[in-house]
Amino acid sequence: MVYLQEQKEENYRDIDPDKIQQKTTLEKGHGRIEKRTYCIIEDIDWMQEKEKWKDIKSIGMVTNKITTREETTK
Repeated sequence: MVYLQEQKEENYRDIDPDKIQQKTTLEKGHGRIEKRTYCIIEDIDWMQEKEKWKDIKSIGMVTNKITTREETTK
C-alpha cells in the first residue's frame, strides 16, 4: 500500500497517533543485524476499498532493514 509507505516517510502526519501501534525488533546473528518494524493502524477511513473486507478494523505493515558488513538493504 503506497499510502502507508508515504505516511511512514512523513512520520504518519495524517493519521491520528492514538490509532497507531508500533513495535520494533532487533536480531543479530550470522554476520548480520536485522531490524523489523511492525505497524498497526486503526484509522482506515482513507482506505478506498475497505468495503471489500467485511468487518475490517485495522491494517498492518512490516518493514525490515538488514545490515551486513558489506551493505544495508530495506
